[in-house]
Amino acid sequence: DTRTSEGDPPPMLCAYASPSGGDALQCLRLFEAAGANLALGGKKGMNVAMLLARYHGDGLWLKWCFSKAGVDPRAACVRHRTAQDYLALHGKEESDDEDA
Repeated sequence: DTRTSEGDPPPMLCAYASPSGGDALQCLRLFEAAGANLALGGKKGMNVAMLLARYHGDGLWLKWCFSKAGVDPRAACVRHRTAQDYLALHGKEESDDEDA
């Protein structure tokens, strides 16, 4: 699994920058089919599911991460936040100390 110049796995860019959770899911399915490790954390420990939860909320994309893509729903970032914690932040303004 390669990393971007920022130190994050490429699927994380898809999870963060996609216009919707459904669009992200379509992209992430391609990464997963190509053998990408979607459970791999970025430089701050966030994984794809955490980014999806933060920026796209709850939906099929999160269920897919946990049931098909091998992401552990109990995984935590360097701030000890799980995807569930990031889901609680969905729709709220970002703070300067946030991991994203």
